[in-house]
Amino acid sequence: MYQLPNEEIFVATADLKGVITASITPFAADFSVDIPRLAGHCAKLLDAGCSFVSTFGTTGEGASLSTREKLAALNGLKASGADMSKQVPGVMTPTLDDAAEMVVGIANAGCRAALVLPPYYYGTSEAGIAGWYDALIERTKSATNIDLLLYNIPQLSRIRFTADLVKMILSKHGSRIVGVKDSTGDVDNGVMLAKT
Repeated sequence: MYQLPNEEIFVATADLKGVITASITPFAADFSVDIPRLAGHCAKLLDAGCSFVSTFGTTGEGASLSTREKLAALNGLKASGADMSKQVPGVMTPTLDDAAEMVVGIANAGCRAALVLPPYYYGTSEAGIAGWYDALIERTKSATNIDLLLYNIPQLSRIRFTADLVKMILSKHGSRIVGVKDSTGDVDNGVMLAKT
């Protein structure tokens, strides 16, 4: 378990360990993702000692970019020579189709893992969220070369990962789900998730 200064807690298993830092997304004057600057920024983060870089999460404005834009940027990073095995992009969309397309695209780009936010905006029951992850994993069976991380940020998603919800998801998908990024700012919640 690694405790960040702002009390975020990230827990992971397998070989996905170390500091996974959130990256900003630099934009060009035409509002497209500035691939050379993004590649340079990611390289600097890794050179500074970070183990992995998480693009297109909350810090990287993942919810503000279309699936097409994010996948084009990942493919641009790959074409620029970036080490994609050090990338853990965010999947931030309320739609199952876009989330599945994003996970498969992340896998095809050679990324290490995907940080998956639950479907946000409407909120639902824990069984509904577990069902959404069931469907996502079913639709991304071809993407078995990457792991998935659950993204717990209820202040934005309206979904809180409880121990029961995490256990429900892990009971079916423990081989694909390898961690939880807890951005609640609640250390007790993070410790509870780490023990799950």
